[in-house]
Amino acid sequence: MIAWILLIISFITFITAYLLPTGENFLLYTAALNVFLLQVFSHIGQTIIFRGYSPDVITGIFMVIPYSLLTYYHLFELSLIDRHLLFESIPISILMVPIFLIGNLLGSRLIR
Repeated sequence: MIAWILLIISFITFITAYLLPTGENFLLYTAALNVFLLQVFSHIGQTIIFRGYSPDVITGIFMVIPYSLLTYYHLFELSLIDRHLLFESIPISILMVPIFLIGNLLGSRLIR
């Protein structure tokens, strides 16, 4: 799953950086950032529900959450995103979740 997420987020980041000089907005990038942050809370929830360690919970808490919050802060400060864009990105984020889950299923089947 990690490789699938890395590939998609890297591609979206590359496209966003490539289109930055043209003034394109950050809708897809913001949606990917939302999903990136959301997955941390799934690991935290799994740790609580199963009462055991969930992979990446420590990394998520100490790296992903601060990185995401700092990224949101800088994007807002530079006026690259605003509240309207953030709320517009939520439906796209919801649509991205099944894509990542399908990638996870395909990856687990390829490994076996």
